[in-house]
Formats: sequence, C-alpha cells, structure tokens
Amino acid sequence: MPLSRLLPGFLWPEDQFEGGAGVLDRVYATGWNAQPGFAELDLFTDTEVAFRLPGVDGLELVLGAPADMTGPGIAFGAQFAWGDDGHWSLTLTGLAATLRWDGDLLVAMRDDGQGGFAETGEPYGITLTGDLTLSDDWGLSFDACPPVELPPARIGGTGVIVRADDVRFHFSAAPPPPGTKRLQVVREVRNQA
Repeated sequence: MPLSRLLPGFLWPEDQFEGGAGVLDRVYATGWNAQPGFAELDLFTDTEVAFRLPGVDGLELVLGAPADMTGPGIAFGAQFAWGDDGHWSLTLTGLAATLRWDGDLLVAMRDDGQGGFAETGEPYGITLTGDLTLSDDWGLSFDACPPVELPPARIGGTGVIVRADDVRFHFSAAPPPPGTKRLQVVREVRNQA
C-alpha cells in the first residue's frame, strides 16, 4: 500500500523538500505495527528516493539500498516514536543514506597516480549505512552508522582538496556519541600545477 494512502498528508510536508513531491506515492508499506507512542513500518521502493533538505543549499539526501543488498527494489524500515511531552523521533533502519553535494560546492577527485588529483566527473557523495534518526529538534543522527572514508574532494574552485578516514557524522544539538573525536586538520600540500 502506498504511504500516501496510509498516512495523513500533513505528516510529510512535501512542499518543504525539493524532490519531495510524490515520495509518499513511491514508497510502499509492506507491514506495520502500532502501539501507544510507537509505530513501525516495513517499507519498499523500486528506486532511490532523493530530495533536498530545506535551508541546506547544495546538498541532497538520497535514500537507497546498501551495497550488500541484492534483488530488485529497496526494502528498509521506519520507526516513529512520540511522547506526551511533544518530543518525537523518526528512525530509518537498514538502508543507505547518501549525502550528495552540488558540483559547485564539492568536486569529486581521485589520485592521478602522479602525486596529484584529477576530477572524476561524478557527483561527490558520501554513503552511510545503518540507521538514520531525525529528531524533533531537526537534528540528524547517524550514530548507528559505521565510520566512513571521505574520498578526495576539491572545495569548489579553490584548489583545496580534502579527504579523511574514520569519519562519523553528527548533525544534532545532542552530545556526540562516546569515543568520537572532533575534527582535526592535518596539513598536506601537493603541487597541483
């Protein structure tokens, strides 16, 4: 059953998300469970779902299948919890979420084999797998996702190239998970002549 038939329209403010129109018609509920303060859905879609977040120019959130998932379509879960105090959270489970930047912000690069970098021609994206939680303060938590490698990217047309290993994302006002470190800058200069 399409989510548009299961959920009231006000739960998905599609006018707030570029690319969000029709999402509830493209994602199907294949099972559900509801109890006071908690609802869980088993979801399925034929293709990735991409939309831009309000107030975040140049960044697209793409929900898709983890690389180890086989078969047609994308199956994942959603858990919605709410309390009498007005607080709520939405957790998407068992999927891949790719943060994809516009090419004028971050340009995907690769090692050119000669000590420099070359453009890949592909959009720059970072894929996180596992669980993604959106909370009532509009914080995004990727705390249940394993760390990722940030492949080389040039910042716009600056010539500055960044990359990093063992990165965890935390876009929330809540304290970061234990054992995480703040971003540290390591200088590495390569001639880009």
